[in-house]
Amino acid sequence: MRHLLRLACLLLVATLYAQDVQSGAPIETLKLNARVVLVPVAVHTAEGRFVHALTKEDFILREDGKKQSLPYLLQNASLPLTLILMVDTSGSQTRLVPDEIAASKLFFDTMLERPEDRASLVRFNNSNTVRLQEMTHSVSDLQRALGYLEHDPYPADGSGGTRMFDAICAAAQVVAGKEPGRRAIVMLTDGEDYGSRFTLKNAVEEAQRADVTIYSILYSEHWEAKHRSDDPLREPGDQVLAELSNSTGGRVFTVTTSTPLSSIYASIAEELRLGYQLGYTPPPSKPGKFHHIEVDVREKHLSIQARKGYYTPQ
Repeated sequence: MRHLLRLACLLLVATLYAQDVQSGAPIETLKLNARVVLVPVAVHTAEGRFVHALTKEDFILREDGKKQSLPYLLQNASLPLTLILMVDTSGSQTRLVPDEIAASKLFFDTMLERPEDRASLVRFNNSNTVRLQEMTHSVSDLQRALGYLEHDPYPADGSGGTRMFDAICAAAQVVAGKEPGRRAIVMLTDGEDYGSRFTLKNAVEEAQRADVTIYSILYSEHWEAKHRSDDPLREPGDQVLAELSNSTGGRVFTVTTSTPLSSIYASIAEELRLGYQLGYTPPPSKPGKFHHIEVDVREKHLSIQARKGYYTPQ
């Protein structure tokens, strides 16, 4: 069954995306003879300030309950970034597009600092997922693509929806890579999925397999009302986004009058710059097995943010 899921996700990528053109720029790599698991980690104080002067001795990592040696610690700032900005273009998001375009222009300009940094822009709705800009280092190309964010009205027959889980499965395949680096999906949405072939569990699994961190931004004109659902088969949007982000080491943000989209983008940019990558050689394991990860920091007054696990490669 799992192999069928993987095949279906790959077919979805082939359908929704054109083949990426890889950059020829040299990328800083960690050359290792043994397989290494890299765990993105962010550390901050109780006041929310990021801590960026720690060493590997400051961390404790357990895999499946067993403490692991940590021979590697990489600073995010020294690693290339691969980023996909995903924008929900369903009818419920129509009036938000001007703010999304304005804030996203500055976000792309802030994020692509190194020649090796790349980003892509994707829109998703009830019928399809469209990549408006393939992976590129060109800020101007990305900013130009933002002009094509078209939000769809609700269909007259009431069949509207949002295929968010399908879009995440496809995006995770595109952003996946074997080199150490920062891989992130930043997603603007109201958090509700209608019509996807894949489930929340599928989306989390594909993101974990791709070693990608999901930052979810809950952006809706009426998000409080949307979270009072009478449908027992669906979780409210904020709970869905929390599962996606917490499982992959990211965070959920909510756009409000006091926390505009621009300030949320700034927080995500800071985290991707000031975070760490912990590296260790895992115990032998059969392919496809999921392993739980727990990361702690020795300074108890600090809080830590890390993904919940990984899958042994097939």
